[in-house]
Amino acid sequence: MKHQADNALNSTKRSYSVDLAAHLRACEMNYHRLISILPGLRDGSDEWCFEAGDKARIQIRITLKESAPYTSVVEVTQSREGLELPGIVLRLCHDADVAEVIAFAGHRHWQGRYDYPNPRMYQPDEKAALNRFLAEWLVFCRKHGVVPPDNCESALVSRRC
Repeated sequence: MKHQADNALNSTKRSYSVDLAAHLRACEMNYHRLISILPGLRDGSDEWCFEAGDKARIQIRITLKESAPYTSVVEVTQSREGLELPGIVLRLCHDADVAEVIAFAGHRHWQGRYDYPNPRMYQPDEKAALNRFLAEWLVFCRKHGVVPPDNCESALVSRRC
């Protein structure tokens, strides 16, 4: 009986496999969403500050950390009423039009797939999940944020994604 139960459990347990095409689509969309809130990135601007949210406003600062002809690295820091929220570091590849999370809350260098459970308790799709989180965060910023006048002529960051 135990053998049958183990087989049933193993047959219902699905192994996660990386969907590279979906991952690249998500990174492309993240790139375009991010570029829309970083006016002047390719023209020498190196810091963007704005607020997002309705009642409880979050202060967001995006700082250019590295710049090369084909790539940029930006760091996103957030705070709310003096509380520092986890930071995100993103790599933008301008030749491929993709943006990807390279560090989050002090963690970096994720594999495409993890066995579960694992020592760090990463989800099987941890890397993809972080990039989905980035997509949701960027949609939130565009929907509920305002870029200040000195950055983008008072443009609302609420255009459709």
